[in-house]
Formats: sequence, C-alpha cells, structure tokens
Amino acid sequence: MKSNLRKIFIYIVTNRRHYIILTSVFFLMQEWATEKLLWYSMSLGMLAGFLLEVPSGYLADRFGHKKTLILSKICMLIATLCYVFGWGYVYLMIASVFIALGFAFASGTIQAFTHETLESLWREDEYSGIMSKIKWKASLIQVATFALLPMLAEFNILIPFYIWIGIDLLGLWVATSLVQPVIHKKVKRIKNLREIMKEWQATDFYYVALFFSFIGSFFIGFTTFREPYLLSLDLAVFYIWIISAWSRLARRGFSHFTWRISKNVTLSQLMVFEMFFFAFYFLSVALLPNIYFVGVMLALGLGYRYARSPVISQYIIKQLPDQRYKSTALSMKSQLGMLFWVATPLLMWYFVSLDVFLWLYRDWIALRGVVLFMLLGLSWLLWKSKKQGL
Repeated sequence: MKSNLRKIFIYIVTNRRHYIILTSVFFLMQEWATEKLLWYSMSLGMLAGFLLEVPSGYLADRFGHKKTLILSKICMLIATLCYVFGWGYVYLMIASVFIALGFAFASGTIQAFTHETLESLWREDEYSGIMSKIKWKASLIQVATFALLPMLAEFNILIPFYIWIGIDLLGLWVATSLVQPVIHKKVKRIKNLREIMKEWQATDFYYVALFFSFIGSFFIGFTTFREPYLLSLDLAVFYIWIISAWSRLARRGFSHFTWRISKNVTLSQLMVFEMFFFAFYFLSVALLPNIYFVGVMLALGLGYRYARSPVISQYIIKQLPDQRYKSTALSMKSQLGMLFWVATPLLMWYFVSLDVFLWLYRDWIALRGVVLFMLLGLSWLLWKSKKQGL
C-alpha cells in the first residue's frame, strides 16, 4: 500500500500537460488556422470538461477511483496521439475534448485516492503535508521540463508531443499498478447524487467551495491572456517558460509552511487574506506592466495558489457528512468554478465573431481583478451568514 504514494507522484507528473503552451502555437502554424478557430477549439474543450466534471467525480466514487484514473490516462493518451498523428481542425478539436475529459476524470479523484490510501495506513491527518510534498516534487520535474521543451521545439514543434506519448504510456502503466486502498469502515448503502447534494446543504460546503473555486477558475482563465500579455511586453518566448519554471520553485518554497495554515490560521482569516491578495495579484500585473515585476508576481501568485490547494481540499473533505464521496465533492468544487472559466472563452468567442475584440490584454486582466474581488467578497459574506445559522 505504501507503494501507492510513489505511484501517485509518478501519475501526477505524467498527467501534467507541459506541452499545453505549445498547442496554441502548433494550432496557428497550420495553413487553415485562424484565431477564431482557436477560440472555438478552446471553448469546446472547456465545455466538455465543465459538463463532465461532477458526473466524472460521482462516477469515480461509484465505479472506483483506480478505474477512473486509468480512464483519465487513456483520454490523455488519445489527445496526445491526435496532436501527433491527426491532421486538420477536427483532430485538434478531438484533442481539446479528450484533454478536458482527462482532467475531469482525474480532478478530485487523485486527491480522493491519495486520502483513502493514507486512511488505509491510518495516516489521514498527514494528507495536506504529504500531498504538498508530492506536488512540489512534481513541480521540480516541471522546472527541468520547462527548460528542455522549448529547446526541443526549436528543432521540431512535434518533438515534445512525441515524448509525451511515452510519458502517457508510463502513466497508464502506473495507473494499472495502483493498489486499491482498504478502508477501515463499515460499508453503507450507496446514495444517489441527489441525496449527497441534499446532505451538503446542511453544511457550509457549497459556500467554501464557491469561494475557492472562483480563485481557481480565474487563474485557469488567466492562461488565455498570460502568454499573449507577456509577449505584448516584448518578453521573449524563452523567458515565458522561465517564469513558469520560477513558479514551480516558488511552489516548492511555499509548500514548506502551507501545513501551518490549517493549524494557525482560521478559515475566515484565510478567505479574507486571499480575497485581497488575489485581487491585488491581477490588478498589479495589469496596471504595473514592468516585465520584472510582472514576472515575479506571476511566479509568486502561481506558486502560492498551487502550494496551498491540499489544505483547501483537506478542509472540504473533513466537512463531508459521508466520507465515501470525496471525489464527488472535489469535482463539484471544480465545476462551480468552471461556470466562470467556461464563460471567458465563450464571451471572447462572441466578441471575436462581431469583430469588436478591441480591448488590450491588460484591460481584460484588470477587469478580472475587480470582478474577482467582488465575487469573493459576496461569497465570503454568504459563508459568514451560513456559519452563523449552523
């Protein structure tokens, strides 16, 4: 059973799409490609991921976490094969959909599987510390990858995709070799999704999930603007990769003290801090367009956001009335945020179709900071009201 922890680390590393930054470049290199088709492809992938986020989590809790992780890896492999061997817009659309499916099946499931592994070892209280350690080790691998992939892409942009076929095959083998955890609890009647969601209404789950999913969705949506914005600041493509590598090192640093958050900081204090910090993050990046300042802020913001995520997951899991449905809960949190993540490319799709997409990238980023602060403030007030009523 202890071998699961090593295998989970390898699985997480192989499930990262380090080549994702290259997909837009690869897409636009095709003779038939246009920016409008790129937005269509992104929107379709995001919509597929959104629609299947909660069903995939519930499927994982019913069908089995190990089987769902295998299914996730198969979807990722199909997507990579489409990039390498497919030709034409249809194959790239299929790749976008299967990447979204792969992330949807893994979202929440890998965290739930890790928690159950630790629970079977009677070490569930160590979840946030162990998960943080696994993720920052995976981030160190990413630092090396981010340095290597752009150099390989200079020779042939498909080389990183070929490499990832082998990595996906390794991840698929690891997923099949995982040991199903044995939970030391009495088996209860299986509940349907409606019963589970009704139980959650008696807790503060939805309010906590909504707050932190806003932050996650705005960060994921920010990837739409990040690279074009950095290029508009006359930053070379190679240095964009360097910033991504720095963010992994920052995550490594933040991981050392994230376990202290749950012990020394109340949830309310954490929510207030993040409300102001992440609003400042977006506004400062947009309104202070100095390449050095922007690079440092991007690295620190990304590093902190990912380093503290196991703490948030652990808090949510502890609040669940029925611990069997961890993956469903974490997937629900992701889907709440994806409501706003999906809205970004759909709105831009509409603006592009009307040929009125005239805003600067920094205007869109600044707007995200203002809207995020308002949404976080509202969700925090709703959470406080719910807590007072419990």
